[in-house]
Amino acid sequence: MIFRLRPDNITPLTRTPWGGDWIRKLKVGLKNSPLEKRIGESWEISVAAEYQSVCSDGQLLSAKIEANRQKWLGCTGSFTLLVKLLDAKENLSVQLHPALYDPSLHKSESGKPEIWWIIAAKKNAGIYLGFRNGVTEQDVRRTIERKEALNELMNFEEVESQSCYFISSGTPHAIGAGVSLIEPQIVLPNRSAVTYRIWDWNRLYNAAGKKDPKGKQRILHLNQALKQIDWDKQGVKLVKRAKLQGELKTIGHLTSTIWKNDYFWLNSIVGSGEIKRETNGRFVGLTCIAGSGKLRTENHTLFFRKGESVAISAAVMSFIIETTNVQLLLTSSLITEREKY
Repeated sequence: MIFRLRPDNITPLTRTPWGGDWIRKLKVGLKNSPLEKRIGESWEISVAAEYQSVCSDGQLLSAKIEANRQKWLGCTGSFTLLVKLLDAKENLSVQLHPALYDPSLHKSESGKPEIWWIIAAKKNAGIYLGFRNGVTEQDVRRTIERKEALNELMNFEEVESQSCYFISSGTPHAIGAGVSLIEPQIVLPNRSAVTYRIWDWNRLYNAAGKKDPKGKQRILHLNQALKQIDWDKQGVKLVKRAKLQGELKTIGHLTSTIWKNDYFWLNSIVGSGEIKRETNGRFVGLTCIAGSGKLRTENHTLFFRKGESVAISAAVMSFIIETTNVQLLLTSSLITEREKY
């Protein structure tokens, strides 16, 4: 049970006014699409009601999963994975996510731990993670009220391709201009992920999502966000904790790097050659950024190319990837179903 997903699960510019043109160029399947040239987000693997992944046969991924949950979900019992492509032509707003099971959330809401796997970054481009040592809640409020630059109170980290960062709950964060990345997220089943926007660079937008000095500011959630911050765990140490160290292996002309924490298992594969992987009884998503490849299971063979994603069911158990000049990321959620869902 493996399916290629359609490449056009794109969010509108009104939602992502900071988007660039990299995603459209990446996706060969969007060459003749009427979609806007500027794209900020592509929801590559999603069963979320807002933007659902559609398989190449025209059926929703969520429908396939519901029709045979055991084969698709295996030991997890639920689908908690959301994988996005992001392209920041401009700085994203400074945001924060509450804890996955935060008791202040409504039963229809979920926290959202996430990982940033950097695909590309322009010179001196980077990310903002947490506030600098000594910054207080009062400093943040005063800066925003005065419409000053909140980023000057934040830690800035220049990034490079294939580096990996875990954005834990309660961490103020923003993707800087010139960074493209894959963003795996955890969202509890049948819930909507909560994002608190702290600051949006004092930008004003019109109804079409374009910057306009006569426009309006995007909605901020300052009070909710500030309640989530642990002010004793900011500074440079926060950035060091966020950067994940992967297990690097070379297999012929392929380079494989694996990252793992309590929420995610990720595996980047770069180069040409053949590699075998196991699902370990969990759903696995594949997103291809460069090159092309062939995915083989015991019963099926599926070809993929850059700009495409593939859904691999837990029942597959093991699969072989044959690649040509490829850059791809395999992603799996390690969260299992809990009664409190």
